[in-house]
This record gives sequence, C-alpha cells and structure tokens, in this order.
Amino acid sequence: MRRVYYFFSGVYHKRSGWLPVTDSPLTALGHAVLKGIRQLGLPVRDLNGARQEGFMRAQITTLHGSRFSPDRAYLRGDQDNLRIVTNALVDKVRSVQSPCALLPDEEN
Repeated sequence: MRRVYYFFSGVYHKRSGWLPVTDSPLTALGHAVLKGIRQLGLPVRDLNGARQEGFMRAQITTLHGSRFSPDRAYLRGDQDNLRIVTNALVDKVRSVQSPCALLPDEEN
C-alpha cells in the first residue's frame, strides 16, 4: 500500500493520506504581493483553515511538480480502501461508520 504525504499539517490538515496537497509555488512577484499584503496589515490565511477571509495561496494537488489527480490517488494501484463493482444496480446506499456500503436488495 502506497502513501503520500502532505507538506504541512495542523488542525485542518492531516499528515498523510492518498492525495498530496501543497501550497502553489510562488514567483518573485507572488512573494512581493504577499509581502505587501502583510505590510498593509491584511490577513494572509490558510485556504483550508479555520477562517477563509483575507488573502491566501491556492492549495494544489501535486507531487514532484506534476498534477496528482484524485483518480490517480484513489482509483489506480492496489488500494485496499475501494471495491469497484461494474454493471451493478444499487437499491440503497447505507453509511456504515462513515464509509458507504452498497447493499444488494436481499441484504436490506
């Protein structure tokens, strides 16, 4: 089982998971803009933090400079957290301790 790691952590961010999340890279202009925002006393916040008012860097899903899509993170490889059933008709979706379970009609 392969795990990728987030590059920051805190109350609103996990330390590990399937999908890597990073702040978008900044150019020299981007650094200057953020510096100016801070000098004006305006908030520079975390996009996924407790408060989203203010200025913030975009957070992106990349790994080693390449886009890392949810498809690549969750659907490809040997993940044991997903079972794909094709040509199936679902009668009911029931949540069992957060993840969803698809139940055939006879198990209801």
